[in-house]
Amino acid sequence: MFRTYIKLLLIFILFTFPNLSFSSNHQFFFNLSLSSDYRARGLSQNNKDPALQGGIDYINFPSGLFAGILISQVDDSVTGYNEANTETDWYLGWAQQWKKTTVKLFATYYYYFDTLNKDNNTSEYFLELKQEFENFSVEARASHSEDWYGFGDANYYVAQLNLSLPYQMDLSASYGKSEFAFPFLVDYEDYEIKLSKTISAVDLSLAYIDTDMSDSQCFKPFYCDETLVLTITKNW
Repeated sequence: MFRTYIKLLLIFILFTFPNLSFSSNHQFFFNLSLSSDYRARGLSQNNKDPALQGGIDYINFPSGLFAGILISQVDDSVTGYNEANTETDWYLGWAQQWKKTTVKLFATYYYYFDTLNKDNNTSEYFLELKQEFENFSVEARASHSEDWYGFGDANYYVAQLNLSLPYQMDLSASYGKSEFAFPFLVDYEDYEIKLSKTISAVDLSLAYIDTDMSDSQCFKPFYCDETLVLTITKNW
């Protein structure tokens, strides 16, 4: 029941307080989205089914401190998240921008309500760099977890290129690399190309996502085959 209350509270906040802010230095932002599949690092988290997601972000602009939560539907099968159909990502970090260079340091805690396997609850630590140019930007991100879903050390690296296109459209291309210390888990690569556009204050995106793993290396619900993911997002 608790996960249901969180979903209802999030929806209530999104539609009741769309411009909530205490001052120009303390601001809140909200988002609600629907995706044809929830893919994380190339793997489906919801058995290839649509997923409803929402988030709240807080930013303190003078200090660069930020915090937030992302809530998403996930697969609750035995081979999935073991009775948990809700993922919550709690994050806290610091960001600063110097001219066109941005640095971020943050930590994320992935918590799954009602899961029968407490190893699913995992912490991860990130370093992110972004460099902006006239019509494009490049990003690099590295993360580390000391106990990735109960399987020990894991690292993840991402490089991403963002382009501004005509007709107020954006194109991004990213490459990710997952590395695991546990021998049962296979190191793999993931790829994403995403086209996005904002229409009437609603963000639309279509992403092509794939990995270098074969079908035999993936199991339900964490499918890793190539796919197209359509996402509709409303931001406040």
